[in-house]
Amino acid sequence: MTSPSLDPRGILSKRFMNFLEKKKTVNMAGWAELPGDLLLLIAKTLETQMDYLRFRSVCPSWRSAAPPKPRDLLGHSSVSDNSSTCSNNYHVSKRTIYLIESPERTHQNQPSTQQWLIKVEEDVSGRMHLLHPLCNSTFKTLHFPRVIDLLNTRVYQLGHEYDRQYRTNYKPANDPSRGTSQFLHMGKVAFMGLSCDSDEYVLLGPSSSGGLTMFNSRDNQWTELGDQCSQYVNVIAFHGKFYAIDKIGMASIIDPNCSSNLTSIEPLSFGDDTKNFLVESSGDLLLVNMYISSWVRQYWDFKPIDNNSIFSITVFKLDGQIWEPVKSLGDSVLFLSEQSSFAASAASHLSGVQGNCIIFRYDSFMYSEEEDDQSKMSSTYVFDLEDGNIKCAKEKPEYSNLFWPPPDWVTSV
Repeated sequence: MTSPSLDPRGILSKRFMNFLEKKKTVNMAGWAELPGDLLLLIAKTLETQMDYLRFRSVCPSWRSAAPPKPRDLLGHSSVSDNSSTCSNNYHVSKRTIYLIESPERTHQNQPSTQQWLIKVEEDVSGRMHLLHPLCNSTFKTLHFPRVIDLLNTRVYQLGHEYDRQYRTNYKPANDPSRGTSQFLHMGKVAFMGLSCDSDEYVLLGPSSSGGLTMFNSRDNQWTELGDQCSQYVNVIAFHGKFYAIDKIGMASIIDPNCSSNLTSIEPLSFGDDTKNFLVESSGDLLLVNMYISSWVRQYWDFKPIDNNSIFSITVFKLDGQIWEPVKSLGDSVLFLSEQSSFAASAASHLSGVQGNCIIFRYDSFMYSEEEDDQSKMSSTYVFDLEDGNIKCAKEKPEYSNLFWPPPDWVTSV
């Protein structure tokens, strides 16, 4: 085991953000004289693009020591299907979830309205879009200032999601020259880079037939895997492997370098009335099984009164190849949706929010494009693992304020 005193990632990257917060109150002359090779070593320990950008913004010598990183392998990239004539019809869009925090917040007990949880997507043309973090809808009533100074704002990168889309070309019969392209959502995929030294990558997602399909950038094509009679519903990249789970609780491990090698995990038995989510939290792979009453699945406008009779949630942790029940999430807060599932530390990131809970939206399973920004909060729920109760987020402002409305310091900049 590497000694902590010799581990630059363990020390430097952990304390880097704290240093940036204090840099305005110290004399930067000495820091600017640090050797370039040491600065580059520090920069390489930074795990997120946001931290890297802030590192380069400290001063000219730091910026010159850390060269600009190339754009992500996937921003909004074309991937082929099995037909060479349709190589530009499939696209994978990368979206990033951020927690942004007011520069005025200096201690943990300030109100959570100082924070805002968002999702950002870059489209084919390079334009950025702001999305609700638990679905793919854009904010309809928000007016942003032209510039937000992120150097004076805490920004935490909480996770990514990758969405596979299919481009359709529509040409009116009366005027084919006025054809338009439209991207249709096809579902979530998991992404994994094959090497730190190359741009090669692998994608894995549920296929249209219910099985799994993998895209390898080396071959530039999709390959069907395993039993296509299964109904896989969720995939994730975790510790160098892909994990996939189907509707009834059968899970598989897939080696990205050997797609024919599928290893089964001891199955759990779930019914058809459930949803399964895979999410990484505190270095563990969790499976969240959610029972949803048939009332919710049949009637979109139904607003449940007794939430505990509508939803039932169980959490498991992967231990080797066995799912073990989880009674407590500790400090973690899980966020669940069809597109992505991610976790955050209540103490480290979320002001005024208690850990050991799960935040989800029931209409993430039957999403309505016409829903306005305010009504989204009527469909967001908080499950407390300690007492087993499920409440609407509107009853718990410390949770609902993470999503809507946006903080005044954002809209009034």
